[in-house]
Amino acid sequence: MNMTPAELIIEDESDIEILQEYTGSGEDIKILYHYTNLEGLIGIINSNKLRLTNSYFLNDSTEYEHGLLILRIVLRRLERDKTLSLKFNYIQGLKTKGFWKNSLRDGVFTASFCIKKDLLSQWRAYSGGIGVNIGFLSEPMLDYVDAMHGKAIYSVKNQAEILEKIIRACLEIIPLDYDYVSAGHKDPVVAILAKIFLILPFFKNRHFEEETEYRIVYRMKLSDEKHLVKHVSLSQGIKSYIELPFESKEWNSSTTNEIGQVTVGPAEHQSRVANEIKEFIKMKGITGIKVRRSKIPLSR
Repeated sequence: MNMTPAELIIEDESDIEILQEYTGSGEDIKILYHYTNLEGLIGIINSNKLRLTNSYFLNDSTEYEHGLLILRIVLRRLERDKTLSLKFNYIQGLKTKGFWKNSLRDGVFTASFCIKKDLLSQWRAYSGGIGVNIGFLSEPMLDYVDAMHGKAIYSVKNQAEILEKIIRACLEIIPLDYDYVSAGHKDPVVAILAKIFLILPFFKNRHFEEETEYRIVYRMKLSDEKHLVKHVSLSQGIKSYIELPFESKEWNSSTTNEIGQVTVGPAEHQSRVANEIKEFIKMKGITGIKVRRSKIPLSR
């Protein structure tokens, strides 16, 4: 049975190839640093799972709006392209459906990392408490996680180029005389939007370029019962998240362990906290994780 254009678009992996033209494959990065608090560290080690939050909630919503702005710019450019006049209806569909198809964005979850191991701007987020960063060995973690991943894109020019290339590649799959309604097929516009909503979480405002962020972006499958959506209460509201288990079912001294080090951020009792983390890791029966202290002095 022949696949429909919508199915072909979903199966096509040109979007991954296009993204990696700008982000790289991540093979050159040995360690990815996840900045969090002590509660986050304990939660990850106790559960042996990585938490991914919904990309379009709360503080991340400004990034989502930034991505939609770039999408609008690209679609206006494509509308004026005479070579795409026969695909104009699909471009119009992306404009109208792209801004209300919440079901597509609600299933997208991300985990954020930093390429830099001791970054002041990241530690400042934990100025009211104790921050840590967890140094994940990128190769075993990224090999296991079945999700898109790459460096954040801070250049507006590159963001627009990525979206335009992906949309053009998808439009080429759709036959000129194709009518999905009369054929009883799924709308290919929705399939294109599904691709776009997986790309937008990689786009960040250029003013945050110092963060050198690296992201894992995962689309939750409706049939995937292993990764049920959970919710947590925050001061600003409720955030949804999922948990992806690591490859190793239990922590041990194997070289496949995903965590290589933990760094304690600038804090008044930094040495004591570092020793407490060492003791916690030891009590869990884990070896091979180095505990270090940030070299950035505590600001008073």
